[in-house]
Amino acid sequence: MWCIQLICAYIALLCLMRFFAATGLYVFIVVMIVAANIEVLKVVQFSLMIHPIALGTIFFAAAFWAVDVLTEYYGARVARRAILIGFIGSLLMLMCMILGLGFKPLNPAQIAKFHLSEAPQIQSSLLTIFNCTPALLLSSLTSYLISQFT
Repeated sequence: MWCIQLICAYIALLCLMRFFAATGLYVFIVVMIVAANIEVLKVVQFSLMIHPIALGTIFFAAAFWAVDVLTEYYGARVARRAILIGFIGSLLMLMCMILGLGFKPLNPAQIAKFHLSEAPQIQSSLLTIFNCTPALLLSSLTSYLISQFT
């Protein structure tokens, strides 16, 4: 699965660059950063590794590669812009999701009354993913900026 995820990410990068040039890579970087920040919560054990690994590392690596490609083909100025767009996109996504957590969900009786398919555990699942501590959020976004600009 890890290899398939890696190959799919790199094929997507190449396709977006081919069809949309730098703009496609901007989109790719934002999607990879957002996906990585969600997937990083899932820790997996690979048979070849001694220690477990956070799954989001594949998408972070793909975002780094996209910035390298932008630097090579379009220059450092365009790559710096992509880094900031990725940062702002991730921050905006997290802000929207955290604000969405503030809405009170329907209770099971209301869900049944309106014949909705929403499961009651969705709110708790969203809380698990997006109700991150400020320290975790700050450290994640800061490490992204520092590592990308380095």
